[in-house]
Amino acid sequence: MSSLVTVQPVPGGDIPANLKREYVERVDSADCYIREERWADAERCLVEALRLDPANFNNSLIHSNIGIIKGNEGDLEGAIASFTLGLNIAPSSTTLLSNRARTYLMLGNRA
Repeated sequence: MSSLVTVQPVPGGDIPANLKREYVERVDSADCYIREERWADAERCLVEALRLDPANFNNSLIHSNIGIIKGNEGDLEGAIASFTLGLNIAPSSTTLLSNRARTYLMLGNRA
């Protein structure tokens, strides 16, 4: 499917340092699970990261990764929904736009 992107949280912000650390730990764990193609575990970690810091701009990339995971699991509609959530955060993200367009094409070919 599409290529995964690495999320690197931006330093600063208003959340406590321990939550930032937990956010990064969840994203790092997800990266490990993705390399092992453990999609459900990766998605769980990414969703936990979203809950820890819902205002983080990098969440657009997390939504992209969740979309790719959903696509790898065969849930193309879920993938499109995830890419769209990411685009709500970063509307001009070429990664998200490309991933969503590619998934729409895959969905059309499956019909």
